[in-house]
Amino acid sequence: MDELSRVSVATLFRDMAGQLGLQWVAGRDGGQRILSSETIQKPALALIGHLNFVHPNRVQVLGPAEMDYLRGLSESGLQEAIGQLFSSELAAIVVSNGETVPVFLSDGAERTETPLFTSTLASPVLVSYLGHYLT
Repeated sequence: MDELSRVSVATLFRDMAGQLGLQWVAGRDGGQRILSSETIQKPALALIGHLNFVHPNRVQVLGPAEMDYLRGLSESGLQEAIGQLFSSELAAIVVSNGETVPVFLSDGAERTETPLFTSTLASPVLVSYLGHYLT
């Protein structure tokens, strides 16, 4: 990615918060993280048995399927999934569809300084808008 196309998470939030209805709920100290060129992580690939597909410097969109998956895990399974999610140096996480942000997610975002946003928009709409913005 050349220097001109580098965008920080804070810049993305400033530019897109109104259009996407984004609320910044945790991890404000990570606002200077730089987004990569292939920056939107497809929602279902992230969690449902595919945490190895979560890549650094990307925005991870978590929709209803991913949130249901997390809520259904045992305590140890949840700790492992959250540990893997936040060990991947994500640029940011967006919880879509107006899903409630569970404490384990906001705590992980704060602990790792990973920006955590919410939006009422559906995951595919968010992925589309974010992908367009970042290209």
